[in-house]
Amino acid sequence: MDGDDAEEHALATSAISPEVRGLLTTGFCGGYTTFSTFTYETLGLIEEGETLRAGTYILLSVGVALVGAYLGFALARQLVALREGS
Repeated sequence: MDGDDAEEHALATSAISPEVRGLLTTGFCGGYTTFSTFTYETLGLIEEGETLRAGTYILLSVGVALVGAYLGFALARQLVALREGS
């Protein structure tokens, strides 16, 4: 059994709940690859002497992510309040 088969078997087993499976496959792996790409692209800009672009990329990426997270939390609070109110 090679590494891919072992991973497929581990994720297909009933010992792992669907929630944990989703965290491992989508959440962890997706977050890791997104951050790796962000870092790679930023370092590429810096190595090419594009420090202003790299700084702008960092600020906009983090800023948009924070605004999106804030809006998501605000929406979730409103939905919970609506659900508890009904």
